[in-house]
Amino acid sequence: MLDINKSRLEDLSESTKTTVLKWRNQHHIRSMMFNQNKITVREHEQWFENLKNNQNQIVKVFYYDEIPMGVVTFTKIKNTLLYEWGFYIGNIEAPKGLGTLLGVCALDYYFTSMNKHKLVGEVLAYNQKSIAFHKKLGFQQEGILRQHYSVNEKLHDVHLFGILKEEWFEIRPYFNK
Repeated sequence: MLDINKSRLEDLSESTKTTVLKWRNQHHIRSMMFNQNKITVREHEQWFENLKNNQNQIVKVFYYDEIPMGVVTFTKIKNTLLYEWGFYIGNIEAPKGLGTLLGVCALDYYFTSMNKHKLVGEVLAYNQKSIAFHKKLGFQQEGILRQHYSVNEKLHDVHLFGILKEEWFEIRPYFNK
């Protein structure tokens, strides 16, 4: 059984940035992203440098048992107080269920350390695992943008999710079991 006490989030660093690029370029991760292009080393380096002065994006590496396993990002939505999140487990040796721990750590961080009131997520309709994941974590589906995003010249719906701070703290004890 996985132990929440063995998980933590750390800032993306020089020591983990190459691993994150490798994970992000894996086909099974790229194919679920809005940007499905393979990221070059140069693009990644530029992104990493820009993060240092970017107050609107927070990138954390998720660790389990001292091993980097995944990534979570929080990106401020322009002209709002809200952030949108993105996440993935990149380590192919990650034990089953680790995504849930990543989600719990991320939501705890967002609502406690960042002290925000609402988090939103957007999911491509064909990413059924992510849709189920959001619902499992207590997100409410707030809408569907029909035929909204083009992937390989095919239009896809985008599911919109949101969770309020009080909703998270209501469901949070369930994940201590």
